[in-house]
Amino acid sequence: MMLKAILCGLIAFALMSGAPLYGADKKLDSKAFLDIARTPSGGNHWVRLSGSVMNRRRGADAIKAPLEFSTLFTGKRTLAQVIIDKSQGYMIGQVYGAGKENTSITPMKADGYEKPLLGEYGLRPDDLTMSFIYWDFVRELKPDTVKMQDCRVFELQSEDKNELVRVFFSAEYFFPLKVQWLYTGKDEPHRNLEVSAYRKVNNIHVPSVLTLYGPGWRTKVDFENIDAGEADNVPKNLFR
Repeated sequence: MMLKAILCGLIAFALMSGAPLYGADKKLDSKAFLDIARTPSGGNHWVRLSGSVMNRRRGADAIKAPLEFSTLFTGKRTLAQVIIDKSQGYMIGQVYGAGKENTSITPMKADGYEKPLLGEYGLRPDDLTMSFIYWDFVRELKPDTVKMQDCRVFELQSEDKNELVRVFFSAEYFFPLKVQWLYTGKDEPHRNLEVSAYRKVNNIHVPSVLTLYGPGWRTKVDFENIDAGEADNVPKNLFR
């Protein structure tokens, strides 16, 4: 059977069936590989996840809150919503192209949030859509392996030039397995993200557990409830 891969931007969702969509062609140059990774395939699909996020910081008690994430893939863009603790949320839009102008993050409260809860848990609104893969290309580093999978490693830079991100893409399926954020000019990452587990729902493999960590803190995102499908059965309440 044919395997298709759908990249869910902070999180990579893969619709799989048996062979890589693009043949895992390691001869692709950096630009061609990155173009594929940035462009979801397989038509219109949706995914809805709910569960919890837990954060532990050195010297403090662990904190935990419910977390919801919904996303809709269209032919030209991804639309997503993240809600934490049933009280704060963001709408995120991502056009399939590099550049800050192609990413939009809009708080669901008109004047934003005085104390954003996501930050208290070590999360950014666009972590779950992985909008950082659309940052400006800097270079490709030497290949590496993550969880015994061959990866191509790309270094990308934020629009304000303050941060670099290293993305470890599966060489076979074109989606991120590991991510490192570094301040420009620094050698050690200050944030890390790893996809720890996947679940298959309606032929769509969805990341169910994510781990983020940095000096003195660690966050676990555990999506216990997952639903997914195609464009002809999008739930009316996909976005709140």
